[in-house]
Amino acid sequence: MKQKAESQDKDLFFVNSGDDTHGGGLSDSGNPEGGKALAIHVTLPYDVMTPGNHELENRAIALNLYHNITSKLPESQKSKYLASNVYIIDQYGEEVHLAEQYRIWTTRGGKGLKVAALGVSFENSKTKSADVRIQPIKEMVEEEWFVKDVLGSNPDIFLLVGHMSISDKDNKWDVLHAAIRDRHPTTPIFIFGGHSHRRDCRMRFDEIVGRAIALESGRYLETVGWVSAALTDDSKPLNLVRRYLDPNKDTLLRHSGVDKESFDTKVGKDVMQSFNELAKERGLDELYGCAPQTYNWDHQKYNKHAKDHVLNFYMNEVFPAIVNTKDTTTGQPNPYFLLLNNGFIRGPIYKGEFTKDDKFVNTPYRQRFSYISLPRLISERVLEMIDNLQEKADDAVTGFDTVHGSDAGQTVFSADGEEMPLTLGRYVRKEIVGKLTTTSPGYVTSDSCMQLGPGDDTTHSSPSLEIQYPPTYVHSRSPTIETLGKYHLVDL
Repeated sequence: MKQKAESQDKDLFFVNSGDDTHGGGLSDSGNPEGGKALAIHVTLPYDVMTPGNHELENRAIALNLYHNITSKLPESQKSKYLASNVYIIDQYGEEVHLAEQYRIWTTRGGKGLKVAALGVSFENSKTKSADVRIQPIKEMVEEEWFVKDVLGSNPDIFLLVGHMSISDKDNKWDVLHAAIRDRHPTTPIFIFGGHSHRRDCRMRFDEIVGRAIALESGRYLETVGWVSAALTDDSKPLNLVRRYLDPNKDTLLRHSGVDKESFDTKVGKDVMQSFNELAKERGLDELYGCAPQTYNWDHQKYNKHAKDHVLNFYMNEVFPAIVNTKDTTTGQPNPYFLLLNNGFIRGPIYKGEFTKDDKFVNTPYRQRFSYISLPRLISERVLEMIDNLQEKADDAVTGFDTVHGSDAGQTVFSADGEEMPLTLGRYVRKEIVGKLTTTSPGYVTSDSCMQLGPGDDTTHSSPSLEIQYPPTYVHSRSPTIETLGKYHLVDL
């Protein structure tokens, strides 16, 4: 694709807005998470990369990123990994930049556009425990390096990449945009955000419309966000196009115009070989079992009695089999109430084989259970209070959905003709065979730039169902609870 662009005297930029850790066996089976997988990932020909909160909230992951990734990039590539406002305490107790703060270069070997790039992160209290400090954007734009080196470079375009929502109420992107506009009123600004798990686009930052655009590409690599612009003089809006590309080889073949036999590059083959070797080393194809049915996640409204909901499957079948608290005197299992936040799980379980890699996709976080022995009466009262607060918790989730957008589910058909719920772009992980129409599985995108036309690069079929977030808290109990008196001790 880059070769094609250069042959037409155009520029193509390849960027990554963070969260390369958690959600797959390649990264999460390592110690620390990320580890070898990220070291392979950064060898891809990105123009700009930046960390997400999943790289910054854990001390071991953040240190690995600093010591073994950003610090060891060849000099010619160091400036492609940017952490403009991120600092870390190193092994000597000194605060240092996690990575380079900016990149300024001219494309096509000095014959193309002059580009000024930044990679930014949002302030996050969880990073303190990792000895990571994220400088507020409003402070960063006052730094001498930003004012003199970045703004003073007088680029043709600004390329801003960051793991921050483009529609966040805190308006962090607006602060950065305003600081640039103060010195460069009409220079094109291209923003690629993240974190909110939403496909969205934004064009209005101030009264100058058409000289900037921001894009987010959803969650879990469901799409590859694409923005193109025919640059115009300072007095005219840019001719903009935005698309959400299905992340598969067929999409790239269609746009590159290259046949399958000559599509794979040496770099691509080397990276795939490294990932395949890592997967084999980690045993990611180890079969854990077979799911007798598909357990849904967020494509339909949660019902605590639904046997096909993955949350109920974990609560009623998985955890009772593995959570075993015993009386220290008798050694007999204690009766218990189990209380969980729904954040431990990321998606559905599909009918069929369930491998070690699927485990990391489905539940990427390490689970720890804490308990306290209380009289049954008090434990039940705690759960009643949580149930009473549930409506408020659900309102908070709805508020998140209002800010960050709601998506629609999709039904596809498995090889045996059974309807199989599809959560966002996860279908790329499974082979879909059978009943397909002229449209492709996936929900239809609706963003804030519909004036630019449809966003989906591939026409999708969708029942237009909104994502149904399950309750924030769920709980269950062991069967023996009902035989106990109200003052009998149970584990909560």
